[in-house]
Amino acid sequence: MLSACGHECTLAEGWRNDASSHWHVCTDPDCDKQADLTNHTWDKGEITKRATQEAAGVKTFTCTECQYKKTQNVSFTGMTEEEWYAALAQDLFINFTYTEKTSVRISGAEAVTTTVYEFENGGKARVTEIAPGQQKTSAMIPAENISTIRQALWAYCALMADYEDYYYESKTKSYKQKGVFYIPLYEVPADTAVIKFKNGKLSEIMYTCKFIEEGQTYYISTTITFTNFDTTVIQ
Repeated sequence: MLSACGHECTLAEGWRNDASSHWHVCTDPDCDKQADLTNHTWDKGEITKRATQEAAGVKTFTCTECQYKKTQNVSFTGMTEEEWYAALAQDLFINFTYTEKTSVRISGAEAVTTTVYEFENGGKARVTEIAPGQQKTSAMIPAENISTIRQALWAYCALMADYEDYYYESKTKSYKQKGVFYIPLYEVPADTAVIKFKNGKLSEIMYTCKFIEEGQTYYISTTITFTNFDTTVIQ
């Protein structure tokens, strides 16, 4: 192959490339001949960094000829089933704070109760309740009861968090109910249910439901939050 300067080119092994194309060059440093110049041929790409709710992922494409790579951001579209249940694993719920706020409305009147369970990894636990009228009581949980209560709270929430019952809504970064399931405490179907995760851990469950008892209709609205994972300290 003759170059513009009139000598016969000897092409170097391997490709030179830029963002759009690749080519071979002459081994003569004074020759600027570009041989076999062509655009990249991209493969289907692979996820090299999975997207999370907190950060976009990365998909990497490779040219099948010269192995040049390019990347593009990938939006988060929801957890896999494996990731979902990993975020609900029981061994995560050892040192954390559980707060449950429930509104009960009947005949136009509303009563709101807030209950806070604090579990310290060192073996201490406390429950605090703020009843209607803002009456507040707080007590340490006996050591022999801590494990049972912790497990009961986890099981209660896990029963409402079946992967198949929710779909991801990117606008609100939350999972919304798509199936029909029963609220374990009241044994009635949920009217609405929303679950949120943060940094791979369960952070919030919200639901509404209603039931009839002795001719009265009770409207329930509950928000359960999980905070201070691995950092809860009971003074």
